[in-house]
Amino acid sequence: MGVKTYQLMVPYWPDIAKNRSETKADIEFAQTFCLQEEDCFSRSLASAEDENTRIVRTNLRDEILKLKQEQGKNILSGRCEYSLTTYRAWPD
Repeated sequence: MGVKTYQLMVPYWPDIAKNRSETKADIEFAQTFCLQEEDCFSRSLASAEDENTRIVRTNLRDEILKLKQEQGKNILSGRCEYSLTTYRAWPD
């Protein structure tokens, strides 16, 4: 995700998971969100607010290609324009 998405998602979802102050669906999403490892692509963000986030300052395309080589599940993008434009050019 990009820095703007990161700054919107954290601390919002961890707070929902902790306080259980929303709907059941929101709480379940928040709990799942808090368990996920995340990469935040940013040249300006100094550090992450949570321990599950890694700040990536290298080339987005190169980093995604490296991630695709790792074991695991699908990659979820926090920005729609990446999935519509850039991902299309990347090999599976």
